Amino acid sequence: MYLDLSNNRLRGNLPASLVHLKELVSMVLSNNRLEGEIPFLPISLELLSLFNNSFSGQLRKTYESSYEKKSVLLNNLTGVVVELFPCGLLSNLWFLDLSSNNLSGHLPPCWSNISVLLILANNKFSGAAPSSFSCSKQLTVVSFNDNNLTGDFPIDLKFCSGLELLDLGENKYTGEIPDWVGENLHQLSYLRLRSNLLSGNIPSTLTRLEYLQVLDLGNNHLSGPLPSHLENFTDMGQSSYASIDIVSFDSGESLQTVTKSTNLVYDSDNLYYWKSIDLSNNTLTGEIPQNIVVLTGLLNLNLSHNHLTGEIPFEIGNMTSLESLDLRMNNLSGSIPQSMSLLYSLEVLNLSYNNLSGSIPTGHQLQSLDDPLIYSGNPNLCGPPLKMSCESPKSDDNNDSKSKHAGDRDNWFYLFIEFGFVVGFLVVFFTLLFKRNWSTFLYYKTCILPQGGKKKVTKTKT
Repeated sequence: MYLDLSNNRLRGNLPASLVHLKELVSMVLSNNRLEGEIPFLPISLELLSLFNNSFSGQLRKTYESSYEKKSVLLNNLTGVVVELFPCGLLSNLWFLDLSSNNLSGHLPPCWSNISVLLILANNKFSGAAPSSFSCSKQLTVVSFNDNNLTGDFPIDLKFCSGLELLDLGENKYTGEIPDWVGENLHQLSYLRLRSNLLSGNIPSTLTRLEYLQVLDLGNNHLSGPLPSHLENFTDMGQSSYASIDIVSFDSGESLQTVTKSTNLVYDSDNLYYWKSIDLSNNTLTGEIPQNIVVLTGLLNLNLSHNHLTGEIPFEIGNMTSLESLDLRMNNLSGSIPQSMSLLYSLEVLNLSYNNLSGSIPTGHQLQSLDDPLIYSGNPNLCGPPLKMSCESPKSDDNNDSKSKHAGDRDNWFYLFIEFGFVVGFLVVFFTLLFKRNWSTFLYYKTCILPQGGKKKVTKTKT
């Protein structure tokens, strides 16, 4: 009834004789090197896992009426998806993972009948999501990332109230992020809309997602300020494991995030503890909300390549779980908070190309982050690991200040001399002008006597 040959090095085609195993309920052949077309299989199957092989072609149409509430995991299938999976089959599936194949074409409406998990990532699907898409309350995972899907944000996802994971990244979706994402999808733990063409503000309603642990809106055209009530991301403020339950499915699906300047892939082994906010490569403005420091469970915070202003939150040292902090390419000013030295888990830091000033904090983990490039583009920063010493600029400033004060004193001194000369000249001038006897005496004293006029002066006196 149960056959599991997964994680080996099996080669070749599946034998046609499998169809005679009429009691077979579960067949798991994932992670092998099997290839060719998938043969007819017994209709008793409830779970089929062929993930990570090299199968090609299309499923036999006899499957259309043979499955009821079955799980199908396929890999490396080619062709248009409508040919591979008729709607009759899809309407009965509760678990479907077709990720990492070469499937193409538009998404047919019957994909909405999947009742628990729908992963179509890393294929070549195109066009908009079907307008008749609807969700069951049991649907927890929708992953359409790494395709060529277009149009506005899929409005029919509004009714997927049980969603825990939504990944529409690496597509060509346009328009704004609707308010109902935060109002209706209140179970979301993982929201990834990275690398699309989304615009407008980040809706403030997103902060109603108290279970959210991964928010990735990077590489879009989003503008406006950051949401103000970040403290409402309750799970990001805790260091406990994730509440997301999708990893209980052994689908082989991996989830992506950009951190530590690298595109990392997280699987079921480490998704439990991953908590991240990535709003990089947008045109966001305003200041970083001070209340972001209450998100003490965050491992990654990336706000780089925006137009953010103001200072780095003073108490950022409270975010003790941070492993990666990227604030480069903004317009941040002020000093680097000393509390940053309390980030003992910090492995990656980038504050380059801002308007930061003052000395770089030292101590603890910051001592190991000795690459000067992480502080470059801030001409007013000083101290290790930069070559600019904080003492020299201060000494020069003092000398300049002293020189300036000395120069000011000299200027006033000469100004008073000139003023005194002018005042003295005017006093003498007006005195001689109105005192005739003084002017006559001065005349004889300076002009007549030097020429031998002593007798005349004596006669005059007499």
